[in-house]
Amino acid sequence: MPDEAILQMAVKAVNDTAGPDGLVPTLLVFGAYPRMTTESPPSPSMVKRSEAIQKATKALRKLTAERQVADALNTRNGPDTADVLALPLQSKVLVWRESDGWNGPYRIASIDGHNVTVDMINGPTTFRSTVVKPYYRPDHLWTDPDAPHAPSAEVTVPVPVPVPVPPAAQPRKRGRPPGSKNKRKAKAYMTRKEENDLELAIKLRNDRVITTPGAPFEASDDQEISDLIGRGVFKFELYDEEAHGGIRIFKSRLVREVKGKTTKPYEKSRLVIQGYQDHGKEAILTQSPTIQRCSQRVIMALAPALLQLGMTIELRDITQAYPQAQTNLKRTILARLPTELGSRYPEGTLLHVIKPLYGIAEAGVHWWTTYHGHHCKELNMSTSTYDPCLLVTNAVTNTDADADADADADADADVFGLVEKKLEKAQFRSKPKTVLTPDAQLDFNGCTLTTDGAILNLRQKGQGGKIKLVDIKASDRAQQYTEQRAHGAYIASTCQPEASFDLSVAAQAQKPSEEDIKALNKRLRWQMENLDRGLCYVPVNMDDDAKLM
Repeated sequence: MPDEAILQMAVKAVNDTAGPDGLVPTLLVFGAYPRMTTESPPSPSMVKRSEAIQKATKALRKLTAERQVADALNTRNGPDTADVLALPLQSKVLVWRESDGWNGPYRIASIDGHNVTVDMINGPTTFRSTVVKPYYRPDHLWTDPDAPHAPSAEVTVPVPVPVPVPPAAQPRKRGRPPGSKNKRKAKAYMTRKEENDLELAIKLRNDRVITTPGAPFEASDDQEISDLIGRGVFKFELYDEEAHGGIRIFKSRLVREVKGKTTKPYEKSRLVIQGYQDHGKEAILTQSPTIQRCSQRVIMALAPALLQLGMTIELRDITQAYPQAQTNLKRTILARLPTELGSRYPEGTLLHVIKPLYGIAEAGVHWWTTYHGHHCKELNMSTSTYDPCLLVTNAVTNTDADADADADADADADVFGLVEKKLEKAQFRSKPKTVLTPDAQLDFNGCTLTTDGAILNLRQKGQGGKIKLVDIKASDRAQQYTEQRAHGAYIASTCQPEASFDLSVAAQAQKPSEEDIKALNKRLRWQMENLDRGLCYVPVNMDDDAKLM
């Protein structure tokens, strides 16, 4: 019997059988079962069809039973949480803890779906509504049943005497008990990079390379705070329960770094808001566009031809871009003082952030609005058709047949002169612009850009020195696999596209085997041996060879 006929019979049997919901597809479509006459003896094909129907029916009933049993086992017979979810905020509730049963009462801070946030002794804690129940004060606590009743001729309404309710025993806070030797000390948690920069700053001060007065980074901290206050980025406010009671207060920290390590070292500090778990950003726009990698490649591909026309490649970096945004925040952002500055201001001093600052979710959107509007309005530029961050000038250039390189160079100079004037007028702070020459390289997109005549070379900046082979016998080989693949993939995405495929394949391995590690090591070894390999951009004839597709 052909397989096609067997498949048809099996499908017909399923269509003639009731499904998990009790519906028969054949009855739904045709309204009746097909008739099978009994006048002629059954043919072999009909016998096989009947067997197929019986087998399919049996298998379908088995699957239906398994589905019903699974659904029944997965159905939770939990407690009714409607009373808990209907409670107003600041209501008292009891919380079930596995170690010692129902504890409380505590007050409700917020309710999000079936998650109830309760003010515990160690701070707000979120529980499922199934382990929280309303707290009802016992009746005998409202009156004193043993109080004597003095006889009185007048009928008076008894006034219940409230009995003080002892507070529930609260669990002891984590850590050592308070004492003279255990007082809480201010401590700033630093990353390994910040620790290295602090050690480097101390060493440079001892060697008289950095001669700034005061302790390491003290002057840079003061300069950062004074600069932000002068630009109106934030202001100091004392904590007020009425004004600040319902607003979340973020933390802040000073990120310290030694800049110019290879040239002229100096200390730099940056104030950052620690905006993690910011639930207020859900109602606002926080995603700002960034230039696509293909747009960067287009710029690099056109650059050699533009160099032959007498143009130059210049790079300018805006310093502290976010605080220079010209729009204010639409919501109230409060933050505590950094640990390093806590002793300089009165207790309870807060930072009221007015303008965008690093660490705030919507800061990028404000800066995008500022610089995009500046380039489109002040510099007469427009966005490309596919990338809002790739801007093209709208100025009319000389396209006559007798236009030469001198005219292009003059137009180029006019454009850069306009950029300088408008930048100064807008009062944007930026580093001095750098020009690409055979003797001066540029740091572009995490890579090093050099030129040799009209040819541009893009090489990795130094990330290749972090690549190491994964040790197959190490206990943390999975962690090494993830880290080294990330190092290699970053270099591949910037200037070594030929390594992208192997590293993309390596990213699919969740639990890498020995074969996966060997394949990754093979590609990593190639990258370690070819650190100087990158992208080379050559001039293109803009009149004959170049075509815009």
